[in-house]
Amino acid sequence: TMPESSTFRWSAIQGSLRWSALYPKRALYLTAQERTIHDEAATYAERYRKQAEQLNEREAASRWQGAALSDNEVRRIPSFLKSYNEIRKGEKFVQREVRGRGRMRNRWMLGLGLGLVLVGLIAFTTAKSILHGQNRS
Repeated sequence: TMPESSTFRWSAIQGSLRWSALYPKRALYLTAQERTIHDEAATYAERYRKQAEQLNEREAASRWQGAALSDNEVRRIPSFLKSYNEIRKGEKFVQREVRGRGRMRNRWMLGLGLGLVLVGLIAFTTAKSILHGQNRS
């Protein structure tokens, strides 16, 4: 079998392919490295969501099936759930930050480009009016 990191890398690549198909607009403003970071964060967030769900299912099954959990397990389950939720929140934060930085970079680039076009347009109209004014004299 493949080691954990190889499996994760392959799943991140597959997730990236799905991600590009689902969110084509994000591909316009995120670099390849940012997309990788975003995809890995999404993969980890989903992984911890599933682990918390499995833990909740295990606890519910023990209640309904009569196989009681030990006192130690009952105390540890909320701690694990809290940890998983905090990790998920951290991964969601990473995703928001990566998207925000990509958007900000594009805003600067777009603003600079539009500013240069505006300066060129002003220079062109000013030069045209100056030349047009000189021809009348």
